[in-house]
Amino acid sequence: MVGDCTINRYHRQTLVKALGDSGQEKLGKAHVAIVGVGGLGCPVSTYLVGAGVGKLTLIDHDSVSLTNLHRQVLFTESDIGKPKAEIAKNTLNDLNRESKIVAVTEALNAVNIERLLVQADVIVDAADNFAISYLLSDFARKHGKPLVSASVMQTYGYVGVYGFSTYAQMACPSLRAVFPHPPAVDQDCNSVGVMGTAAGMLGILQAQEVIKVILGDANQLAGRLLNVDCWTYRQSIIDFNRAPEPEHWVKIITASDINPSDWVIDVRSDDEAQKQPQPCSQQTPGEALAINRLPQNKRLVFTCAVGQRALFFADKALQAGFHNVAVWL
Repeated sequence: MVGDCTINRYHRQTLVKALGDSGQEKLGKAHVAIVGVGGLGCPVSTYLVGAGVGKLTLIDHDSVSLTNLHRQVLFTESDIGKPKAEIAKNTLNDLNRESKIVAVTEALNAVNIERLLVQADVIVDAADNFAISYLLSDFARKHGKPLVSASVMQTYGYVGVYGFSTYAQMACPSLRAVFPHPPAVDQDCNSVGVMGTAAGMLGILQAQEVIKVILGDANQLAGRLLNVDCWTYRQSIIDFNRAPEPEHWVKIITASDINPSDWVIDVRSDDEAQKQPQPCSQQTPGEALAINRLPQNKRLVFTCAVGQRALFFADKALQAGFHNVAVWL
């Protein structure tokens, strides 16, 4: 039953017929894991805590920087250099003590994903890294968990629900089915920019989808993709329920998965590789890589600093006919 304090706090939203008292109870019992506490993760976590989600796990290994502040509104200038997840936890605790907030300051990877996400009811992809998005999608599909994923660049973005529909109680296409190829390496916020307002709007839409997923609402975007241009207000919804899962894909692995027979390719620049050397079969900056000259009889394992460039060139190898391809994250 919902207590008196809870009724007072959430009275305005329980008046909404789509939610009601029974929906509020579902929110209070839900556990949501948010991967990435940045431009999307900040508004997602704020509105989910405000709505009364019972438990949030915030996963982000990054620290606050000055360039974050125009869109990551949980942080202030005095937080620069501090762990995002910890600062977000403290701020969100002040917003709603009824929600349990867990901060995780380690980087998500193929080793710790089971430990960090297996207890979550809903997974939120706010990572701004397609290698992580694929890893989350694979995990969600394997465990029958809904993945609410969004992306934002410049003034536009998208949000969708992948892996599992809580309304239909059945699997829906994965992120890989909808986006079988990752974006180009220069298509991210660092390269083309992002409006803070656009990140906020997409993050709020993402939070709303999480609420609908928790409620099992028929209007959730399971198997559908909402595209929004926050500058022109143009929007569209694409139905991808019939999108086929790819026959071959780039696997996301960790160091313990690498075999002596693998051909490991470091696609970082020469300067990066010299500053932080790591074992590999060849070190070739991505732009100089001749994919058609790579060995055909070995598993190709691509690596870089954070996985984005490695994923791009691994996908190029996949398209060139190499079917045993992975990214070391």
